[in-house]
Amino acid sequence: MGNIVITAQRLEGRAGALRLETFDGGFGPGLHALVGRVQDGRSLLLALLAGLAPPTRGQVWVLGADARDPEVRRHVGIVPLDTPWPSSLSVPDAFRLADAVRGAVGPSCQERLGSVGLAGLARR
Repeated sequence: MGNIVITAQRLEGRAGALRLETFDGGFGPGLHALVGRVQDGRSLLLALLAGLAPPTRGQVWVLGADARDPEVRRHVGIVPLDTPWPSSLSVPDAFRLADAVRGAVGPSCQERLGSVGLAGLARR
């Protein structure tokens, strides 16, 4: 598996009634989405991978460093399912906001969306 950016080994976690049982895996560079039912624990897994929730067992590494390290967490983005966006915020505005939060300027909105086959959203 070349170019692994996020690695989880024997990862387990709990949040309320949700429990993630042993997860081993890795993610390469790019945009990733988890799909499944609400009770499948997608949000818990993402929180564990992003270092936002403490694992009950196992370890997560981002770029070879502990995902819980605040410096590492600056490089991981997570968009919750129910994010309240103002209806007046356009898609290009959202990318500009993300760039401002990160303190860096990325490729254009059109380029970013085009790279994942969603260029038509750049006009929204």
